[in-house]
Amino acid sequence: MLIVFEGIDGCGKSAVMERVSAHLAGRGVDPLMTSEFGPHMPWGPGLKADLIEAAGNPLDEYDVVRTARRFHAYEVLEPAHELGRVVLMDRYIASTCAYQGQTDALPVRRILDEHDQDEMLWPDLTIQLQCSYHIAKKRVTARGKGDAFEKRGADFFTQAAEIFDCLAHVQLSRDARRIALIDADQDLETVTAGAVAAVNKLMGISA
Repeated sequence: MLIVFEGIDGCGKSAVMERVSAHLAGRGVDPLMTSEFGPHMPWGPGLKADLIEAAGNPLDEYDVVRTARRFHAYEVLEPAHELGRVVLMDRYIASTCAYQGQTDALPVRRILDEHDQDEMLWPDLTIQLQCSYHIAKKRVTARGKGDAFEKRGADFFTQAAEIFDCLAHVQLSRDARRIALIDADQDLETVTAGAVAAVNKLMGISA
């Protein structure tokens, strides 16, 4: 089972994912927390450096992301899927669409089609944290990473949020069970409660 946490920088994905993992552990589930560029991945640091070097060029960024995705799918997602494990993942296909799909040279439709062509797994549930730019910026700045946030700018993150929302509403119209929209401008406890409720519903866990 693949549960993905999505949203712009500063929305609180990682913090919420950790709390959902703790909730599942308390219910006797052993979830696997992962991300494609995680430092624990053999390819992670190298490809993360390549991604930073490619910053500002969506096509080059996409090539790096796609490479990491293939490695991660082969080494992590597919084995976990075969074992029936619950996987909690920080960013996946929606983030690629939102961050690299803002140009006519790389439309969202192409990214989605190539995800299928590469025979990648699709999430069983996407938890999308909807966060306003100003709240996200404040949080990122508090972590000492405001410069990187400023470099991309408000227009970039606003458009990314719009793409996230568009994808979510398409999913809602097709299979609402696979998407949970949560207002991430709220405090962490409230956001976590919403995410936990969505995961409980998916997995048939009583509150």
